[in-house]
Amino acid sequence: SVPEAARYFAAFALFVLSSHTEGLPLVLLAAMAAGIPIVSANVGGIPDMLTSREALLVPPNEPRALAAAIRVAIDDRATVRRWRAADCSSDDMIAATVRIYGSAQVPNS
Repeated sequence: SVPEAARYFAAFALFVLSSHTEGLPLVLLAAMAAGIPIVSANVGGIPDMLTSREALLVPPNEPRALAAAIRVAIDDRATVRRWRAADCSSDDMIAATVRIYGSAQVPNS
């Protein structure tokens, strides 16, 4: 963990998360709050956090799809402007987090 890591996001041109598996990656919330374009693997809780309004989601374990999405994010300025204009307020992030945890299935003991 890096103290005050969120302040470094402003220097990023693009944030890419190529995980094979994820739960609820808080790093995506930091990227959203910073307003930087996001390309992410469509795994775990990520599709519950992000839509095409905030990011470009790609199938996991498909490096060509990931590379193509990165190219779109770099080359397509209209897409990048749309992502940066997305309303990603703290309230929106909290609501998304609550929705994800609220939909979790709790195993019977």
